[in-house]
Amino acid sequence: MHHVTVTGGDGVPVVLLHGWGANLQLMQPLADRLAPLGHTVHLFDLPGFGDTPRHPPRGAYLTMRSAYLKLWTRSA
Repeated sequence: MHHVTVTGGDGVPVVLLHGWGANLQLMQPLADRLAPLGHTVHLFDLPGFGDTPRHPPRGAYLTMRSAYLKLWTRSA
């Protein structure tokens, strides 16, 4: 899954997920405002949007979204 990290500092980390029909670029301005306040911000292109290919079959989309986030949090 394509993601971008905007490093801010020692503040609470923030994960931003876009809505249907968007991509991480929609959330970039918010990430750019949070980083100077000390937050490290993680933005994702969810499956089928932006630079992330669509992997799961249609019915498994929400299950796969959850699985991607669980995998990412374990590796972060």
